[in-house]
Amino acid sequence: MATPVEQHLFRIEKKLKSVELLLAELIKHQCQREIRSLLVEMLAFKKQQSVQQNYQEEWLDSYEVMRLYRISRSTLYRWKQRELLHPNKIGNRDIFLRREVERLFQSVE
Repeated sequence: MATPVEQHLFRIEKKLKSVELLLAELIKHQCQREIRSLLVEMLAFKKQQSVQQNYQEEWLDSYEVMRLYRISRSTLYRWKQRELLHPNKIGNRDIFLRREVERLFQSVE
């Protein structure tokens, strides 16, 4: 039979174990909340970057396309006629989205 002191120590140990379990649960829930919060922030940041990227499209005029990609004026003209490139007009000038030109070059290679 255990002495009263041993019984008291046993009850204290039991309480400590339950307190440890509660603390572990609290920490787990706190971490989950923090992780959720960070994920929400990351998604918002990524969405903002995507919006900014759409506004910062790089446009090239005909001369830049010919110079950067080392193609002739007739090649550029043919691509427009075959609707491989879809220029936008500013006055008399054709301008092209750089990613569209790059996509065309990737498909040709």
